Amino acid sequence: MVTKMSFEYLEDEVTADIAFRARGKTLNELFASAALAVSSTMVDFDTLEETTHYTFTIESDDLEMLLFKWLGELIAQKDIDGMVFKRFDVNIQKTNDGRYRLTAKAWGEPLDIEKHQFGHDVKAVTLHRFYVKQLPSGEWEAFVILDI
Repeated sequence: MVTKMSFEYLEDEVTADIAFRARGKTLNELFASAALAVSSTMVDFDTLEETTHYTFTIESDDLEMLLFKWLGELIAQKDIDGMVFKRFDVNIQKTNDGRYRLTAKAWGEPLDIEKHQFGHDVKAVTLHRFYVKQLPSGEWEAFVILDI
C-alpha cells in the first residue's frame, strides 16, 4: 500500500495534456503511485474522503498494457459511476499461463460538486511515449500522458 505520493507532474513535456512520471520500489507501488497521480489530477485529495471501496481485477499479457488498462478503469469509474479514489492497495501476480493479473482495492467516494474541489477532467490515458520499466536500481518507473 502506498501512503505517500511517489509521482511528479512534468509540465514541460506536453502542452495540452498532463504528463507524469511515477515510481515505486515494487510493481505494486508503481501501479498505486500511478493511480494516485491520475486521481489527484481529477480532484483535490484534501476534499476527498474514503467512504467506500471498490475491488478491481484486470489481466494483460504485458505490464505496459496492464498499467494502461488499470488507469483507464479508474477514469471509467469516474465517468460511469462518478467515483474517485485516494488510496490504493495493489497486488500484481503472474498467472500460470504467463499473463499478469492485477487485483486492487481502491478507497474513495462519489464526486460531489458541493464538497469536492475539482482538478482536470481526465478523458483517457494515451499510449504516446507510454512506458513501464525497471531501473538499474531495481525500482520501477512509468511515464504517462493523460488526455484532458
